[in-house]
Amino acid sequence: MLSALFLAVLSLGDSDGNDDFRPPCVPLDVASPYQSTWSCNDQLSDAAPQHWTGELLDWVGLLKVGDTTYRWMGKPLLDLPAAQQLERHVSATASTYTFQASGISLNVEFRTPAFEHDEHLDLATRPVTFVSFNVDYVENSAESVEVYFDMSGATSTAKDTQEVSWARSRAEGVEIMRVGTTAQKVAESGGDRSDWGYRYVAVPSNGTGFTVKSVMAADGVSRASFVNGSYFLLQDDTGPPRAAAERPIVLSAGFKLDKKESCAFNLQLMFDEVVAQRYFGSDLAPLWTRSFSSAEEMLSHTQANWAQLIVAATLFDGKLTKELTERGGDKYAALGSLIYRQTFGATTTAWNPKTGEAWPFMKEISSDGDVSTVDVIYPAFPLFMHLAPEFFRKLMVPLMVYSINGTAQYGLDIKYNLPWAPHHLGHWPVCDLLPNHQEQMPVEESGNMLIMLAGVAQQQRNNAPTKWLEDYWGVLKTWADFLASTLPDPGNQLCTDDFEGPNPHNVNLAAKGIVALGAYAKLLEMDGQSAEASKYQKLAEGFVQQWLKMASDGDHYRRQFDLNGTWSQKYNLVWQKALGLQLFPSDVFAQEEVNYESHRNSFGVPLDDRHIYTKADWSMWSAAMGSQAQFEATVDSLYKFATSTPDRVPFTDWFDTKTGKLQGFRARPVMGGLFIGLLTQSPSHHIFV
Repeated sequence: MLSALFLAVLSLGDSDGNDDFRPPCVPLDVASPYQSTWSCNDQLSDAAPQHWTGELLDWVGLLKVGDTTYRWMGKPLLDLPAAQQLERHVSATASTYTFQASGISLNVEFRTPAFEHDEHLDLATRPVTFVSFNVDYVENSAESVEVYFDMSGATSTAKDTQEVSWARSRAEGVEIMRVGTTAQKVAESGGDRSDWGYRYVAVPSNGTGFTVKSVMAADGVSRASFVNGSYFLLQDDTGPPRAAAERPIVLSAGFKLDKKESCAFNLQLMFDEVVAQRYFGSDLAPLWTRSFSSAEEMLSHTQANWAQLIVAATLFDGKLTKELTERGGDKYAALGSLIYRQTFGATTTAWNPKTGEAWPFMKEISSDGDVSTVDVIYPAFPLFMHLAPEFFRKLMVPLMVYSINGTAQYGLDIKYNLPWAPHHLGHWPVCDLLPNHQEQMPVEESGNMLIMLAGVAQQQRNNAPTKWLEDYWGVLKTWADFLASTLPDPGNQLCTDDFEGPNPHNVNLAAKGIVALGAYAKLLEMDGQSAEASKYQKLAEGFVQQWLKMASDGDHYRRQFDLNGTWSQKYNLVWQKALGLQLFPSDVFAQEEVNYESHRNSFGVPLDDRHIYTKADWSMWSAAMGSQAQFEATVDSLYKFATSTPDRVPFTDWFDTKTGKLQGFRARPVMGGLFIGLLTQSPSHHIFV
């Protein structure tokens, strides 16, 4: 029954025709910033999986057919041959591999069922990844079949010199293994790998058609015993805690088919981060702890609902693939599917008992490691605006509370006394930022916040999309008035592209401020504040006229107001189209499109005249303002980069447009910006309504 179901849902997920897509890295277990594991090789058996930081994680997968053992995942070991990898497929919530060896087909699916966040937030934010297996006899093989998986205990550490302990527990329907550091200094390290919390591997207690065994033992002992046939007699290592690198402990699972026929089974991977975020003195627990008293209880529940979750997630993937394909073709669907988990996997969701609501947070992965950085949230916003606007509204609340000096009830009374929007909340996972310690981006962040809040309100499905802003209208007006006082020329300010160096009188930054005033006017209009809306709309329209004169450089618009012969991507203008604003004339977009195409290199259009590198998110935003031909040309360039870049890291947003080499950054949630294409088309084309 389960085998047939598994094959049926796999056929649904493989309907987009992109099985030949070669991502730079494939997401395996990407459920949160700490729980983020990738395969960065063409073959899953070429090397060990790695954390998004690039640090290798010693995970191993083996397949035994008769007396012959093959590797299907992990580094070469014990002179074992690799099973032949036939297919690799990436959808929004799953990465699937198909292997063949000795007449046996093995299908392995890594699925993180994080979807429909607005409808089923508890399910979507559980830190669980299913590793599901389907074994099929493709030839009349008389051989017995066994499948093995293990995860190193070092996965639970920041450094493999740290001491770990391991334990076993049980719950209804599951056998559970756990590993974690003995020190457990919760939220005391600001590193990208967690050295607190616990990693879990859970297997079903029983099943139909297979026998399952789980063992916690040294890596060499566990793997060798599987090869020599003694694994199902092996017992747990009962030794005292030890350094993760000393006779490395692995949490392993072995499955033996009872009959020589097709069979499906699974295991679960989970990370309990204990504290999802320390918000100005208060430790906020992960959201799932509100529904379950323990990790064991949650793993039992998800195991019982495995089949239903797989079916629902597969249907979601198929719908999203269809929508992406209709907007930009198969390549756009492949890129959008790849960055889905990368974007959601940069978030964690906490439960706030003081307000009785869920609070998501986003990590600024691979740059500063900060909490909820506004100019990182902003490029990621299109994915959330399209698929999960209510989830995104919740993500904005911790920033808004900070902005109105509302942190005292959490323990630290931090007064935010600046007339512009904040840059971030602290360094992950601790929110404790003093306003004068942030990176100051006044126009950038104020514009970002107003644009995003207008977008959220526009997407809300209730009849009072601005009701939640009742406590925040004062600070929103402060930000809007600050923008009005700064425009039309923002002077010498940083924008989100601070890695490019100083760029005073930035034309694109000025465009953001103008569009943000228009967005604020739209917010006011939605709230019934018509007179105020008209006031700010007229201000924005006046600034547009000044911008047009100051920025014009003949057949295009400058990078800086005071520099002739310069150009840049004006990606911020896309929000005029996405929000339905009436500000800049259409010939601005037409002229810019022609100019961009004149600068296109092998892997895309540079950000501006100073460098040959680009940003994937901004390039898609610029393309989404123009014609379908330009949009598809940008998709083609980005797809070419993704499939041929020599730098195998989780999808970077910053790369050289001539060589395809990494310029910097990896695995950042800003890649959610690729979904901008779904915000700049007729609403009648949307599947998710």
